[in-house]
This record gives sequence, structure tokens and C-alpha cells, in this order.
Amino acid sequence: MRKRVIITFFAILFAASSAFAQDYKSTATADIGVSLVGRLISLVVNVDSLGGYSTVPVMQLSYDYMVTDFLSAGVAGAYQQYKFSDNTGKIVLKRMNFALRALFHYGKSDKLDMYSGIRLGMTNWGLNYDVTNTDPTLAALEGDNSLTGFHFSPQLVAFGIRGYFTDHIGANVEFAIGAPYYMTGGVNYRF
Repeated sequence: MRKRVIITFFAILFAASSAFAQDYKSTATADIGVSLVGRLISLVVNVDSLGGYSTVPVMQLSYDYMVTDFLSAGVAGAYQQYKFSDNTGKIVLKRMNFALRALFHYGKSDKLDMYSGIRLGMTNWGLNYDVTNTDPTLAALEGDNSLTGFHFSPQLVAFGIRGYFTDHIGANVEFAIGAPYYMTGGVNYRF
């Protein structure tokens, strides 16, 4: 009798701990990504004529909460910077994106999570310049306020996948259409 009670106790404890370990509600992610903005800027501004051009890749932090077994809601923030310089000055273009996102999860298992979804947010563009250059394209940027301020930024998350190395820590990659990136990769922590 005592042996059955001990076996039953450990069976219940094992089942409860297994069920608890698989019931993660939250995922926090840190990503680095690439966007098309840098390429488009290089088409508009003659980057080769400048002494320096550098870009900071898209850096993103996000948090997703599982509302149901197949749907999560979350928030995300992203940052990117472009810097143009030569012997006559410099231009720094920055953008910050803040968004809400809804993801539909499919093919989900303990070690793998695939998803698609939508991201709706606002992007704040900032432009700082210290230019004495007479280049007409750069001079036009100095007086153009249409680049700065908040702009609506929808994005379709075409496909994302998270793989887990441990119960909590994993890596991810995400492909999207729209701002602020078209591909990101990073690490995630679920809890």
C-alpha cells in the first residue's frame, strides 16, 4: 500500500511538472535585422561621392503573450540609424518604430514554434544634419520636414520560426513585408 502511494505521488508530481513546463505564456525576444531603407537611400543619394556611409542594423525588442493555444498578442519596438558624412559635414537619419502585433501560431511543439501575423505601428523619423555641402540633394534634405515625425507603419509577418535549445532559451528568424525590416534573427526567452 505504501509503495503504491509513493508511486502515485511521484506519477502525479511528474505529470504536473511536465504540464507546467509546457505551458509557457510569454516570450521576450531581442533581434537584429535588415531593411530595404538603406538600399533605397543609396539610390537617392550618391553614396559613392560621400566620404563615409554607415548604417546600424535594425535592432528590435518584442514581447508576445499567448492569448490562446494558437494566437498571441504583443508589442515591439525597433531602432535603426543611417549616417552620411564627408569633409563638408554629416547627416544622421534615425527611425524608431513602436507597434502592436498579433501572431497566429501553427505547427507548435515543445521545441519549435512557427507563426505568421500582422504588426501595426508608428515610425518616428528623425533627421540631424550639419552640412555645408552645396549638393542639391543634400541641401533639399535640410529644409524637408516631411521625413521627420510619426508615420503609420503596417507590416505583414509572412513567416517566423522559433527553435528552443532549452526549456526557456531559443533562437528565431522572421521574414516580413513592410517597415521596419524584411528579415530579423535573434534570441528569445519564454516563461
